Amino acid sequence: MNETMIKNGLYKSMIVILGSFVMGAGVAVAVCGRQGADPLAVVWDGMSGVFSITVGQANMILSVILLLLVFLVDKKQLHIGTILNPIFSGISTDFVMRFISTPDHIMQQILQSTLGVGMIGIGIGIYTSVNFGKGTYDALVFGIASRFGIPLFLMRMIFDAGMLAAGFFMGGTIGISTIFAVLCLGKIISVTYEKSRQYELKILCIN
Repeated sequence: MNETMIKNGLYKSMIVILGSFVMGAGVAVAVCGRQGADPLAVVWDGMSGVFSITVGQANMILSVILLLLVFLVDKKQLHIGTILNPIFSGISTDFVMRFISTPDHIMQQILQSTLGVGMIGIGIGIYTSVNFGKGTYDALVFGIASRFGIPLFLMRMIFDAGMLAAGFFMGGTIGISTIFAVLCLGKIISVTYEKSRQYELKILCIN
């Protein structure tokens, strides 16, 4: 392993960690807004209530379950980032939730939750752009989209709709921002992924 490979590996790991922190912070911001969040976060929120665990812990548990599915679909989506993402996004979620409160006014709640959803999409787009492994949910979406030639934003929308239903039945918080997430999160991820990828290929020439 030469010096360039080591530097690229460290860089990719840093980007995965950065994106994961942004993603996890977005989950905290959205959930505390109480007007809905990323549909996957709705599942985490529901699990935290059903099993009396934190949202971050629910994230990690669900990641293990989804990992088994990814092995059946597309192992190439798995790498170091698959381990780093749930760890650092979970840590970020629990940390940020200590400092975020729920606004009193409903419009402020909607804005906060929608902001959180946007942060989630940006974070996912950033950390997946280096192709150094994806969190299990993202790996499943990317893997199926790639395998069957389905546009990423559409595949994400389909999966998010399914997660929305699952989270609802477990008592997770669903609101206006959750609907926004189902309709727009896939596009936010796609745009951020492409922009980040273009920058990295141009400036750093990574694979």
